[in-house]
Amino acid sequence: MMWDDSTLLFASLQSDTLITGKKMDVLSEHLIRFFTAKQEGKSYTKARPFNTFKGNGQHVANGAFSTDKDRFYFTKCKRNDDSKIICSIYMSRKENGEWQEPAKLNKEINKEGYTNTQPAIAPYRNGREILYFVSNRPDGEGGKDIWYSVIDEDGEDYRRPRNAGSSINTKGDEATPFFHEPSNTFYFSSNGQMTMGGYDIYKAKGSKNRWNNVANMGKPLNSSTDDMYFRLSGTSGTGFMVSNRPGIFSIRSETCCDDIFSFRYYDKMRFAVTGNVYEEGEQDNPLDNAVVELEQVSNKDQTAQSDSALANKPYLLPISMNQKYKLTASRDGYLASSQTVSIEEAMRSDTITKDFYLTKKVTNQAYKLENIYYDYDKWDLRKQAKKTLDTLYQILVDNPDIAIELRSHTDSRGANDYNKKLSQKRAESCVDYLIQKGIDKNRLVAEGYGESKPLVEGCTQKEECPEEGGKGDCPCYQKNRRTEFTILDETEAKVSDQDQKTEESQ
Repeated sequence: MMWDDSTLLFASLQSDTLITGKKMDVLSEHLIRFFTAKQEGKSYTKARPFNTFKGNGQHVANGAFSTDKDRFYFTKCKRNDDSKIICSIYMSRKENGEWQEPAKLNKEINKEGYTNTQPAIAPYRNGREILYFVSNRPDGEGGKDIWYSVIDEDGEDYRRPRNAGSSINTKGDEATPFFHEPSNTFYFSSNGQMTMGGYDIYKAKGSKNRWNNVANMGKPLNSSTDDMYFRLSGTSGTGFMVSNRPGIFSIRSETCCDDIFSFRYYDKMRFAVTGNVYEEGEQDNPLDNAVVELEQVSNKDQTAQSDSALANKPYLLPISMNQKYKLTASRDGYLASSQTVSIEEAMRSDTITKDFYLTKKVTNQAYKLENIYYDYDKWDLRKQAKKTLDTLYQILVDNPDIAIELRSHTDSRGANDYNKKLSQKRAESCVDYLIQKGIDKNRLVAEGYGESKPLVEGCTQKEECPEEGGKGDCPCYQKNRRTEFTILDETEAKVSDQDQKTEESQ
């Protein structure tokens, strides 16, 4: 597994001699333990011991992260009185950047007298996770089966383990489960299915004990020997597996020992983005004649790749791994809208859903901007106001043909002239912010209306507030203090542009 973007974590004996079971019990230097190797170009540095998780006289192996990488699961194994290897699953938490002392999971996970090993974590509903692991406990399908336990949102409570079912488990042995989150695919090895020889690697869709599309991965991943520990590294297409097929560093015979192999797995992974385009406030009937355009934006030095679909029904556009895209939905008479999408998102399937809700484009209609507030007697933009204006900025980027007027309004407290000037400064603050972000100033008009256009008429009387008798900051005052924008028609935009040029020449 990858400990980070450039560090391979693996378990090894690091021995070039044949070791018998008896020697394993005696010689601590032959205990299985963790090692790391740094990637440098297409090769890796010499392996170094990784002592963060020590065995204290036991074998340690089979590492797996939680989905947020704040918990690390692994196994400790030792021989019992009957000379059988018994493994237990441990977990360490990361707190303040430091890994804590590992704790053994509860007795339901680590059933006494049986081996419990090879943990793997998969996301589940409502922030929960699923722990998959291998055990030879009773009530399974065969020898060693894959079992699962649902973990609560805090990573504290583990439900009673259940068997992953006969679609995965056989009368033989299953091993090394792994869930690849970006493709929503479960991988495991088995010697009880129709294999090419020994353990073969399989993949399946589903979770818990409900699986479909269980399939042998075939050549060249599988061979006539044992093929296990299939791992994919994020969305990069790089993978690792362990096999005792004939390799470079065999010791006693051609298939003596397990080696780590790397591979590329781009072509087998297919992703798409889909969704519907609706009118804002409507979720029943998608808009007809809407167009969704897809543009690759990952690499500015690359030639942009684009695609489009007519969204009379759910659109479906192919996307690739390790790329970022911009999706833009548009339709005549509506404001275009865009979203970004990438396979690096926390996906739960091969297909990402992105719905759009388009706003009707109506000139001279006021569109309220939420959460633009100011300190008393100030016009400086608060942090939340900038976030709202960032949304307006994106609307202007997505709709380069429109010009807008930013309108600022005050409540009725204070003198008319004062309120007019204050609202003008506040509107200009909004315009200045958008100009700084790159919007052409000729597309923007700032207008302060003071208290002249209230939403609630009762608040125009200086000494009376219908809700609170004129005392305090009554709700109608709050409604009247607002910032809006209107889309200007072409004539108004040209007049505003000319006025601005005249002012600049004076």
